[in-house]
Amino acid sequence: MAEERPPVEMSQPEPLSVLWRVLSAPQTLLVLMGLLALTLVLGTWIPQIPPEESSDPQAWLAAQPGLFGQLSSVVRTLGLYDLYRTFWFRLLLVLSGLAIFVRAVDAAELALQATGRRGRASAMPPPWQSSLPPRQVPAPLPLAEVRPRIEEWLAGQRYRHEEVQASSESPAVTLIASHRAPSLWLRPVGYAALLLALAGLFVAGSWGWQDESVQLLPGEVRSAGHGTSLAYRLDSFRLRMDRHGHLAGYESEITWLDGQAEIGREAAGIGRPARQSGLALHQAGFVPSVQLSGQTATGQPLRLEGSSAEMGSGDRVLVRFALPDDQPLVFVPLLDRFVALTFEPECDGGRPAVHLDLIDADGENRQRLGSLGSSGTLPLGDGQLSVELSFVPVLRLESRPALALSFAGALVALLALGLAWALPPRLAWLGLAPAGEDGSAVGVTVLPGAGQREWLAGLAGGLEEALQDGD
Repeated sequence: MAEERPPVEMSQPEPLSVLWRVLSAPQTLLVLMGLLALTLVLGTWIPQIPPEESSDPQAWLAAQPGLFGQLSSVVRTLGLYDLYRTFWFRLLLVLSGLAIFVRAVDAAELALQATGRRGRASAMPPPWQSSLPPRQVPAPLPLAEVRPRIEEWLAGQRYRHEEVQASSESPAVTLIASHRAPSLWLRPVGYAALLLALAGLFVAGSWGWQDESVQLLPGEVRSAGHGTSLAYRLDSFRLRMDRHGHLAGYESEITWLDGQAEIGREAAGIGRPARQSGLALHQAGFVPSVQLSGQTATGQPLRLEGSSAEMGSGDRVLVRFALPDDQPLVFVPLLDRFVALTFEPECDGGRPAVHLDLIDADGENRQRLGSLGSSGTLPLGDGQLSVELSFVPVLRLESRPALALSFAGALVALLALGLAWALPPRLAWLGLAPAGEDGSAVGVTVLPGAGQREWLAGLAGGLEEALQDGD
């Protein structure tokens, strides 16, 4: 029977060899790639400080609303507001690049040995590559008869094989058997593409930026800034409903401007930014814009007072939500009460709606005036409140140079490594040596990998059957 034997004792490895083994370990690359993916997710979720605010990050953090404002100390301590310029992010990129480079060299050396011209193959796997425990196949035949049988069996199984040059003083013979050896080059190609993707991330992190989110009404223009002459204009914003009347998505029609000249039009949707000259305008959400006006029972205009200077005061006020979970207030002097507005992106009917409540100054006695998904009127005391409702997009401009290079590299890497997994190459070292007076032994060594252990067992079993006496 084919049996496993422990690997031969190795001499004490040098520190550089140990470092190489650590970097080439699959677990090392998996951990580094996991940390890198987590960092990219955080960088997308957490607003990144604009370059013009980098001189006073504490003030910028303190002004952030919601969760990020509350957790500003944690965000500041870990540098999460400027992730792509932190030392630890760049260190993570460097370590990931080193690990991928080591595995690329490892894979390229192996592919060269397996597919290169005769004389380049090694008598054993490269010293920096680990291998599965060798399998020992006994043969009740002299060495002179073992080799022809092995070569005949390998040819029948469509294995390419060649002899490794060995010492003339040793009777042992080493053969390298391979199947689909050219596919060994898929791994170094995949690792090289990953290196390209990491290089793109490094450039994007070092020289990229992300602006704060802005809200635009149709026709409004916003300069891109950052030393460019570009600007963008919101042409329209629309909600998309499905056949049941539920919100299915939303998108903004954007016109790019260079000075006064229009240079392009594009739609920005969730996960589909509008791009121009290295800039990406992301659709980060939408909020309501509400214009309120009222009339008394006698038909006279009702005075309204906004809770901020931007809303204004008088016969008409404009309420713009800074965030979807805002609750702006409008004071009605005639009633000595406030109108509170809340936004629900998807109410019971599956459509966005604005709720209007009448409350006392102390927040008590909350009374629902009504809920609107479009413009309309609501009763207010003895008079009425006119509501002009529209929705405006929340947009965020960013620049990530060389990010397309990262995506292309990642795509090529996935394709190459996926093919390497689907079409795995087979490579084995067969050591033939005399054992006893009339017997021989064949040691079979293969490298680790998906399905390699099962293949090793099948290979050893096939060789044992081919080497039975009397065949």
